[in-house]
Amino acid sequence: MVTQIAELLSSPWMLALVMVSIILDVFVPVLPSGSLLIVAVVYAGKHDGTLAQMLMLFIAGAVASTIGDNLAYRAIRPGAGPAHRLLARMPRVAKVNETMRETLRARPKSTMTFARLIPTGRTLATAVAATDPEMPRKDFQTASAVAAVVWAAYTVAIGYLNALLFETGWVSVAVGVAAAFAVGTVLARSRRAVALTSP
Repeated sequence: MVTQIAELLSSPWMLALVMVSIILDVFVPVLPSGSLLIVAVVYAGKHDGTLAQMLMLFIAGAVASTIGDNLAYRAIRPGAGPAHRLLARMPRVAKVNETMRETLRARPKSTMTFARLIPTGRTLATAVAATDPEMPRKDFQTASAVAAVVWAAYTVAIGYLNALLFETGWVSVAVGVAAAFAVGTVLARSRRAVALTSP
């Protein structure tokens, strides 16, 4: 069993699984895309992973995140009209949407980056941007790419650091995943997050 897991982690299928998870994470926020990337990084770090391998995992994470954001944007954009009509019936949700929209217009890169680091933030920010007729698609794409690069670098760094700190692989993974979750939780409760999501 251990041998089979090791073979899976070292195969191209693991990279494909990580990328697919990251792409779909924007549609299904409960997918453990960040955790899978950390697992892949820890495994590579524990098995003489080279700088080239770490760079490949970083690039794969950033590219997959950008692809997922743009797929979601394209899927949501045609429904912008019906979404506005639905929000009009829910004043509190509409207020949150408007706050997020104004912040995205003013600071698209920093807002998308911050949202990418908190639970379900990526999905929310992408949905709000896609339903905003006044936000140029190019601005969204640029902000999404910046957020993807920051998130991928941050996640790979957590995995690699834990691979160096702990001798046992599963401890490295557990601490790395817990650290990423803790940071996301703290950011989600920060003043900035509350300002973005409060009616």
